[in-house]
Amino acid sequence: EAIALMRAILAELPRDMVLMQRLYYIYFWQGRSAEMLALTESVRPALADDGYTLGYHAFALEENRRFDEALPLAETALSLNPRDAWAVHAIAHVLYERGDNRRGIEALPARIHPCDHLGYFKNHLLWHLALLHLAEGDYERGSRLFESVFARIPIAIASDLQDSVALAWRLDLFGHPDPRRWEHLGAAARRWLEMPLLLFHDLHVGMALAAAGDWTSAELQLERLRQRSKKSKNPTLGEVVVPLMEGLHAFARGDYAGSAARIEPVESRIIEAGGSHAQREVFHDTLLAAALRGRQERAVSLLERRLAKRPNPGHYWQQQTVA
Repeated sequence: EAIALMRAILAELPRDMVLMQRLYYIYFWQGRSAEMLALTESVRPALADDGYTLGYHAFALEENRRFDEALPLAETALSLNPRDAWAVHAIAHVLYERGDNRRGIEALPARIHPCDHLGYFKNHLLWHLALLHLAEGDYERGSRLFESVFARIPIAIASDLQDSVALAWRLDLFGHPDPRRWEHLGAAARRWLEMPLLLFHDLHVGMALAAAGDWTSAELQLERLRQRSKKSKNPTLGEVVVPLMEGLHAFARGDYAGSAARIEPVESRIIEAGGSHAQREVFHDTLLAAALRGRQERAVSLLERRLAKRPNPGHYWQQQTVA
């Protein structure tokens, strides 16, 4: 309901960067990347002298898969301000989505280092670095980044929970589990049981509880999501998030056929839960892993699609075969 009012204000005051950023994130957390891009395009003429606008526009271009436009724009933003963390973020996304893993591993640390003014967002940039290492098959380095970035902090910020859970889940999925990670993350997730937030965040709370084996809390949270869905104006909660959570629970229990059966019907709508392509990939990869382990008929086509997703599809998936 706020969107129409915010757009009206921005039409009159297009240099209101704070308001633009708020609307940008509303679209981001609803998976509305086309509107993110339309927004940055609409204010750019009035903000042409603002370097931060270039970074936000670059990320919107990346989420619309216009990588060749996004990368030079983010580089320009960094040339204006080497501490522009959102421009670094846009570069990290482009390199990951294009499969330029080695380039990202070499370039990102030097780009992240000047951003010493950040709080949790520096952890998010390091999370992107970890994804690049995992894509290259360097699971040891990915594990070390988990330990150095997330294992020793209280996980009190939503972004830290989302990133740490998604990284630990991927490490498990790629065959490098460590129950100690889930002891830490499960305890952190329980603190959010009484605080429903973004649907994307709720999913990661549920993943942490399930992976930690805290089924009492996991089932309590899932039931609360079901009850919320009956009252919510947002159909995504009941139609997408609840079955997706059920599929994630089944995967954590080792019921791979059940996991695939719950996730696959809603896969095309996972975008509605918000987040970026890179962030949502953990849900799509869980479906693929469930199909492979459950020897589902669809496993072949799902694996072929994953391998064709980018020029360098990732070490783990390149090693997979379908019996």
